[in-house]
Parts: sequence; structure tokens; C-alpha cells
Amino acid sequence: MLQYIDLKKAMIKFFTKKYILFIILTAVLILTLKLFFTYNVIFYNNFNKLIFEDTNFQGIECINNKIILTEDSASVFELKNNNLELLGVLNRPNEEFYNNINFLAHLNSIAKYRNNDYFAVGLIATRAPNLVLFNYTNFINKRSISNIDIINISVKDEFKSLHIEEFYFNNKDYLIMAGKKKYDSVIDFFDYENDNLICSTRAFNEIQNIFWNKEKNIIISSGNVLHYWGGILHKYSINKNLINEDCPNLKIESIDVVFTMKELQGYTVCNSNEYYMFWSNNNSYIYSKELT
Repeated sequence: MLQYIDLKKAMIKFFTKKYILFIILTAVLILTLKLFFTYNVIFYNNFNKLIFEDTNFQGIECINNKIILTEDSASVFELKNNNLELLGVLNRPNEEFYNNINFLAHLNSIAKYRNNDYFAVGLIATRAPNLVLFNYTNFINKRSISNIDIINISVKDEFKSLHIEEFYFNNKDYLIMAGKKKYDSVIDFFDYENDNLICSTRAFNEIQNIFWNKEKNIIISSGNVLHYWGGILHKYSINKNLINEDCPNLKIESIDVVFTMKELQGYTVCNSNEYYMFWSNNNSYIYSKELT
């Protein structure tokens, strides 16, 4: 009798485990099918692949039709014929104190403002991000900057993280400021000339990079699916706002998901090629392909 009871318990335990496993596998299947039918899923096996060991690139930009990479230590590189060329380091070597020298550490964005003036964003440890307006031509010539090259430094206390991009809308030059504020991730449209926040749009995930595709006139925010894994790109169409004509009305046009265990750091389009930049295990990866 005891053997019968033990056998019955064992069978119940066995089928319970199989039932739980079946539920888990079914849920995974449903989520996978939903992912494929809802989003554009990207596999980068047909992309060109570059690996840069022991590097920590934070940002990727297309400046003057050149791929520019920004690194954690504020180094700025040009990607040229699949090789790196150091353009300089965005620090002030003649300053006395560490924080003043490395005020653009964790350099993640460079954006054009007007003529030779560019913005850059850096973040020192747990401090608020620094938004710096500087002379880009002087930086390229000197390979660093001094106080005379800096037009303005703004500490953006309202942001925990910040990424920037140039933007033109309704005959006005804007600066896109995208990142994490107190509770939400946002995309702000800022009139720097008049020191005026035009409007703000809530983002759908934490932002690792923001890019304005001038040719298609769409805004693309990139981030990660889960913690620091997987890549997700929200592509927004830009429309007129009936209430506030100076404020772009953003609407999600499509969502791209990249299957990877790496951290997506940035995305850009340059010279009819698209570039995805990832980081993993102290190495930076750049995947690119020609747009069709």
C-alpha cells in the first residue's frame, strides 16, 4: 500500500513538472511569435563586423560625412577604412583639478550647433551631466581644448543620463536632449538660442542614443531590451502639432529589435550605410551594412 502511495506521488510530481515546463515553453513560443509579428527583428549575421578590444565606446556620430566615435575617457576617434584614427581627447589638460580636466568623461554624444560650434555631453561618476558648447575646429587642430575654446558649460541637474542630437523643425534650430529624468525617460526639444524648453515627449524605454535621420526626417532612439542586453530602436515619424506649432508631434513608425547578448550603445546612418555599436566584455563592436 505504501509503495502504491509513493508511486502515485512520484507520478503526480513528474506530470506536474512536465505541465509547468509545457506552460513555460508555450509562453516562450507565444512571446516569440508576438515579437516576430509585432516588431522588425534584426539578425546581424549579414552585417560587416568590427571588433575593438579593450575599448569602451559610448557614442557613434556622423559628422561631416565621417563616422566619429566617442570613448569613455573622452577620446574622439574617426573610423577610417575600418581602422581607428585618434582625433584628440575632449579634456582640459592645463586645468589643476581632476574634475575640471576630465569634465567630459563618459563622453557619449557630440552634436552640431552652428558653423564650428558643437555640443558634447559627459558624465562624471554620479554627478549630473555636463552639456558643453565648444569650438570643434579648434579641438581638431589642437587635439584637446582649453577654456578659450569653450563657449558655455551647463550642468543639467534635471537629467540622470543625457544624450543629444541636432534637429531642425519649423524653420528653427533645436537641440534634442534625450535621457532619464527623475521618473521617466524623455525626449526634450530645446531652443538653445533662447534658453527655452519647447516641449517634451515621454520615451518608451531608457535611451542609450538619439539620432535624427535628416534624409527620412525621422528620430530614432536606441536602448536595450532587458537590462544591458538586446537592442531596441524606436523610430518616430515627425508631424506638425496642431496645438503648438513649434513642438514636433512624434508618432512611433516602427520598432526594431536586435537579438544579441551585447549592450547597444548607439546607432547612426552615414554615407548610405547604417551602423550599430555594441559593447560587451570590455570590447566594442560595430556592425554595419549598406542601406537598400
